Amino acid sequence: KEAGCLFKVVWSTFLPYMIVMSGDTNNDALLTLLMTIIILFTLRWWKDPTCRNIIYIAVAFGMAMMTKYSVALLVPPITLVFAVRFFGDKQYLSYIKQFALFVVVCGPLCLWWPIRLKLKFDLPFGFVQASNINEPQYIGGFSIFERLFGFSNKLNHSYIVWDNSSKQCDYNIFINMIKSACFGEQ
Repeated sequence: KEAGCLFKVVWSTFLPYMIVMSGDTNNDALLTLLMTIIILFTLRWWKDPTCRNIIYIAVAFGMAMMTKYSVALLVPPITLVFAVRFFGDKQYLSYIKQFALFVVVCGPLCLWWPIRLKLKFDLPFGFVQASNINEPQYIGGFSIFERLFGFSNKLNHSYIVWDNSSKQCDYNIFINMIKSACFGEQ
C-alpha cells in the first residue's frame, strides 16, 4: 500500500506540468504547493480534529489567498469536510471554537491585500483583470456548458490549441487540464 502511494507521488512529480511550472517565475507553483498543504492538513484534521491542524489549514489558506484568488475553489470541499465532522461528531462547542480560530487566523491573512488595494488604489474587493476579447486565448465566446462538457475535436490531438478562431480550439477546462498534465502545453 505504501509503495503504491510512493509511486503516485513520484509519478506526479514528473508530470510535464510540474516540470514546466518549476521554471516559471509566477505564482502558480506557490499556489500548487499551498493548495497541496491545505488538502494535506484537511485530511490530517479529519483524522485528528485538533486546533493545531486547523491552524495549519488556516495559515496555508490565508497565504494561498494572498497568492491567488483561485484557491477559493477549495472552499466548498473544505467546508463539506468541516460540516460532516461538525454534524457527525456532535461536539458542537469544540468545533465552533476551532472554526472561530480558523476565521481569526485566516481572515486577516486573506483580507489584508484586498483592503490595501482598496485603500491605496480604490480597486474593488476580489478585483481580477478582465481578459482581452481580442486575445487568441480568450474563450468567453464559448458557453459554460461547452467549457465543461464540450468534447468535439478535443481528443484528436495531444497538444493544446490556444487559438480561439481555430476549429480545434481547446476550450474544455478538464480536457485542457489532462492534456497539460500529460503532454505539457506544446
